[in-house]
Amino acid sequence: DKSLVYSSSIVMDKKFNQSSYYHLKPMNGLDTDSFKPLSNDAYKSLYYTDKNGVYFENYSISSLGEDTMSLDKINGADKTTFQVIGLCGFKGALSYAKDKYHVYDGLNIVEGVDVATFELVGDFSEGAGVYCVTKDKNCIYNGNEKALDANGLCINPINCTRDNLASSCGFK
Repeated sequence: DKSLVYSSSIVMDKKFNQSSYYHLKPMNGLDTDSFKPLSNDAYKSLYYTDKNGVYFENYSISSLGEDTMSLDKINGADKTTFQVIGLCGFKGALSYAKDKYHVYDGLNIVEGVDVATFELVGDFSEGAGVYCVTKDKNCIYNGNEKALDANGLCINPINCTRDNLASSCGFK
């Protein structure tokens, strides 16, 4: 039915790593006439909007192996100023967006950041770690955690660039 938006579930057979079944169920409360992704880039299209608000495409995997997608409304998001910043980390584990009031990682507000200057710098791997580097005018962040120096102070973000993430952003 093209007049509905659907969520999906895939139950995986852990032993054979294959889909056992695929299930679609309609999502209620969405306006299908105005529903659209906020980015034409499939890699960034985890955020959607309709006339009623802004939504995040949330994935979860249960202990039974069920992979479930849901569209969850971001309560309080300002639809008129909401914009996608980008994804980073292992398989896009962190999904950033912002409006004039807040920076969001998925459904969650990232506390304590300067919205006007917040930006995604990039990500890099080192050993078993994957670092997602963001910054604002005051600090550098690894994911949503402040990057601190030996004295417990924020590392100055002025030299933190995409060109040399590890060394210029305080991770070496």
